[in-house]
This record gives sequence, C-alpha cells and structure tokens, in this order.
Amino acid sequence: MESESSSPTVPTASSEMFKSSGVSSVLHSKKSARHRSKSESVSAMSISTNGPKVDMKVSSDKNDRKPRNLKGTGKPKKDGAGGKGTWGKNGVIYDEFEEKDPNDPNFKEELSPDIVMHEVVQDLTSPEFDKVARPAIKEYFMNGIGEEVVDFLAELSITHIKHQVVYLTVVLSFDEKARERELVSRLLSLLCSEHIISAQDLEFGFQALLNAVKDISIDVPEASKMLGTFMARAIADDILPASFIKEHRLPEIHNQAREDALLRVEAVLKHPYGLVHADTIWGVSGGDKPVKALTKQIDMLIKEYFNSLDVNEVARCIRDLDVPHFHHEIVYEALLKALDDIDAIGKVIAMLKFLYDSGVLSVDQLTMGFTRIFSNIDDIKLDSPRAYKYLDEVVNQCCRHGIITPMLRQKAPTQGRKRYMSEGDFGLTKHPIEHPIIAEV
Repeated sequence: MESESSSPTVPTASSEMFKSSGVSSVLHSKKSARHRSKSESVSAMSISTNGPKVDMKVSSDKNDRKPRNLKGTGKPKKDGAGGKGTWGKNGVIYDEFEEKDPNDPNFKEELSPDIVMHEVVQDLTSPEFDKVARPAIKEYFMNGIGEEVVDFLAELSITHIKHQVVYLTVVLSFDEKARERELVSRLLSLLCSEHIISAQDLEFGFQALLNAVKDISIDVPEASKMLGTFMARAIADDILPASFIKEHRLPEIHNQAREDALLRVEAVLKHPYGLVHADTIWGVSGGDKPVKALTKQIDMLIKEYFNSLDVNEVARCIRDLDVPHFHHEIVYEALLKALDDIDAIGKVIAMLKFLYDSGVLSVDQLTMGFTRIFSNIDDIKLDSPRAYKYLDEVVNQCCRHGIITPMLRQKAPTQGRKRYMSEGDFGLTKHPIEHPIIAEV
C-alpha cells in the first residue's frame, strides 16, 4: 500500500494552463505562427478538454470577401445593376437612344431620336445604264411585252438620266425593222402613261437624238427620216407637244441631218389626215393595237371627215386601219355626232351610205353599231337632251336609203307615242327631211 502511494504523481491539465495569457502567446508567436491563406483562415477554433470548453477566435485575412456581419450571400449588389462599371441586370433591354442635354459638351446631334436616317442610292451613270438596259430592250423586241420593261425600269435608279431611255430605245430600233419601231413608239406611250418618264424627259430624249443624228447618220443613212417619223408619231400619241418642232428649229446651226428630221415631222403633220396616218406610219396592222388606241384614232378620223367631207379619204383610212372586226365603233362614234347636232345628221348619213355601198362597212357591223346606240340612248340623253328626236330622224333616213333594214328600224327606242306614225310605214315620217349632202353622194 505504501509503495503505491509513494509513486510519483502524473500532472494533469487544469484550467490554469489555458489562461489567455499563456495560450495566446504561444499561438500568436511570430516564430511558430505562419501566414494563412484565405482557404485556411477560420473564424473560430474550439479546443475541448476534459474540462470546460474554450472558444478561441482567430483573426481572418483582411482581403476576405465574406461579409463580416455574417449576412448576405456574397453576390453582387442589385444583381449587377448597381455601382459604377456594371453592365446591368440580365435580360433587361435599355433604350437605344439616351436623352441628353443639348448643352452637354458630349452631346451629339446624330444620336437624337428626332433624326431619321434614309438610305441614298446613287443614280446609274450613262454607261452603266446602257449596259444594264440594252439586254432588256432587246428582249422586248422579241416578246413585245411592254409591262416587263416598265417593271424593269421602275427598279432602276435613273432619276436624273431618264431621257436616256428614249435615246437608247430609239437608237436601237434604227437597226431593226418596222415592227420593232412600232414597238418602240408604243413603249414610249406606255412609259409616259405609267409615269416612268415625264413629258420633259421625253423632250430631252428627242433633243439629244436631234443633237446626235448627224453622227448616227454616218452608220444609218435613214436615221433622220426615222427620227422625224418617231417624233411625228409621238405628237399623234399626245406625248410630245406640237410646239416642240418650232422650238428646235435653229437656222443658225448648220446641221442638215437635224433639219431633215424636223422637215419630216412637218411633212407628216401637214397632211389633212396626218394625225390619223401617223398612228399607222410604220405600216403595222391595226389588229395589234389596243382598243383605247383604236377608239382614239377613229374619233380623230371622224373629226377630220367633218372638216373636209371627203368620203373617199375616210374609206381609205378605214382600210388602212385593218380592223374590220372593229368597224362597229365607226358607226357608233358617227351616230353620236349626229345625235348631238342636227346639222351633222346629213353628213353622217352620207358617210354611212358611201361606206356601205363601197363595201367598207358590212351589214353586221352596221347593225352592231346601231344596236349599241339603242341600248345606250338613256345615257346619251343626259348629254344630248334631243337624242331621241334626232335618233328617230337618223333611223328614218337610213332605212329610206337602204342602209339599215326595216326590222332594225322597228327596234329603235322611242320616247312617248308618235301619233303621226302608222303600223305599216315602219316609222317613216310623212314629211321626211331631205339633206343635200345625201343627194350629192
């Protein structure tokens, strides 16, 4: 027992050993401590023994980004939308233009939202246009579809060189036949009606041709004559003013080719039926012409007849039109003149009788023309109040001279009951009016 009690006692740790003065000096000794990285830094350290638990706090690195108040997640403030040099929140679309003070020295006027930017396309030069448009015109000579040329030219940027369209098309037709020249004349009318070229562009184009016709005549001897024909046709189509010829007569300029072209225009228009002949001056059949052009030409023909009363010339012009299927329009337009003026009745009947007797007008075309008048008489009366009265006079005279049949006469509309007519006289008046012009024919 004594041996056991006399053995040396093993010292044990006590709270005295863990006083802050002794432990802190050991842990924070400069010789034993080393610099900790961020990953190794700790906020607290616990040392436990058999005795009470002691918490030890170790200072963290000064560059540690963790919040010192132990709050927050460590992400950027306001999701990156706050602070200088930030890009803003993800998915947020900001205005393209920023309102700025005009007095600000950094203000740029082009950034103002009131300014609208437009793309400016530069016009083609003459060589570029010639290179691009020449194949399109050649193709038009083959298919004759003018609408394709209109669409093609509408897409080109030729604001300041539109007169080159006239120049190029006419010059290219000099080496072709009459069919191609007729197509060019129609194309010029179509381009003007579709507002692809203006009347001023057309005049500039022909003026350029007049200035260059002397040089063109070296390769094409008939250039002056053909150019004059083109200008006469343009005047007949109402796309070139007749005053253009007088304005460009320049005696001081000794240019025989230019003078020959202008003399050709005057020679064509000097004829009594010059405007009518100009529409068929290229010798192309009228069956290829549109209805609107034929109607206009027939109206001009009838007006010329009332001035000259030359029925032989009227018959020749109608044959030159070469549109026998459209002769009913001649009858219709002539009757409209008669229903508007009583003095024109004798002239119209004389013309219809001569054309019928010479075989120019057929029975079917005469019947169709009168039938159109019968069906439209109510509309005609709005412009000619005495249309019914004059129509009755016309059909009576035509039936008496054998121009129309009595059966067609009975189909004529009447306004009210005519008590002086009987059932068997086919509407013939008891005292018909004799016209001296009809007797002469």
